Amino acid sequence: MAGARLARRGCCAALGRGCMIGPVGLVSERHEEVCSSPMGEVAAVGALDDFADRILRLRKRTGGDRRKHRSQKRGRAASSPPTGPPAAIDGFRQALFGMSEEQVRQAIRKDFPAAAGKISSAVHPSEKTTVLSVTASDLLPNSGNARISYIFGYRSKKLIQVNIIWSSEGNAASDETLVGTANSLRDYFALQNYKPDTVVANRQLAENTIAVFRASDLQGRMVLLVLSGFTAAARDEEKKGPRPPPLTLELSYIENAAHPDVFKIGKGQF
Repeated sequence: MAGARLARRGCCAALGRGCMIGPVGLVSERHEEVCSSPMGEVAAVGALDDFADRILRLRKRTGGDRRKHRSQKRGRAASSPPTGPPAAIDGFRQALFGMSEEQVRQAIRKDFPAAAGKISSAVHPSEKTTVLSVTASDLLPNSGNARISYIFGYRSKKLIQVNIIWSSEGNAASDETLVGTANSLRDYFALQNYKPDTVVANRQLAENTIAVFRASDLQGRMVLLVLSGFTAAARDEEKKGPRPPPLTLELSYIENAAHPDVFKIGKGQF
């Protein structure tokens, strides 16, 4: 598989176009397995830390400490499933699915007043969706800058997806912050009452890519959190070819992952 071969030198490059590779991509074949599978076994909560230890080489614990840590995490993972009202995925903060571009601009001004004057606009070259993007700092405490992209459907011109991307600065401290953010978001989402047979946690997608969390609500709208890339130490070890990309954490809220509102060439047109 081409993606597996390329992952050794950089998973972001290997994954190709589509969902969250940049500010304008929608869900497509990039994460097809985790986006389309009806059900996946929920891994132990400690699996992300195992992934960081083994693949991303972040933490160095003694054998006894590591076993104790994993045991504690798995104990929490085996607790009762979330209860309460069903979770609803309706957008991000005040920007809700179905809003027009002007309504989303107003929502951005309310959510991020300091950045409201720096909203950029672009059109995806193949999907023909319009995208508004803005940079905001510390969506979680001390989490650094995040690039937020609001994607509008090709036909509807309404909000259909929001992508939020954090990127490591390429040093060990920034790597730790990014993985900590991934852990915090996963734990937050795990407490929400999503449709049970859609929940997937800590599923490895490629050599340096993991679906930290995925779930859908009763209306089929999806939340997807993906960690990919290389730590500073791993990048320094790469001596041949281009330097691998740093760690990236990507969170998407998706109105309709199965049938996104994007441009497609009609049958028989060519």
